Amino acid sequence: MSFPKVLTEIGGSAFAGCSSLTSVTAEMKIPAKIEENTFDSETALNATLYVPEGCIEKYEVADNWRYFYYIKEIGTLTSIDSATASDAVKEVARYGINGQLLNGPTKGMNIVKYSDGTTKCIVVK
Repeated sequence: MSFPKVLTEIGGSAFAGCSSLTSVTAEMKIPAKIEENTFDSETALNATLYVPEGCIEKYEVADNWRYFYYIKEIGTLTSIDSATASDAVKEVARYGINGQLLNGPTKGMNIVKYSDGTTKCIVVK
């Protein structure tokens, strides 16, 4: 799960029932406003929250983000051993924050699942 730099707020229960999340990446330098029940308590206890470099303290004291037990900085890439380009990764499903399958991009928060197994949270304006 990854949140973009421009995100400012996530509503309550947005990820309730998503207890299988193993990592959450919050690219915001200022923690977005979240509710106490935005994430399951299992997620806060077991998933790793990745935050921008130099922002750990902000998340450790931020309302409701501080409940994440594991908070780490998004590392800066120092080297690349090898890389391959592929156009094979395709979107396979798109869901609303309530878990409902969407037919295409829908205004608001969209959870997109890709053919390589990755999942991204995208804000559609």
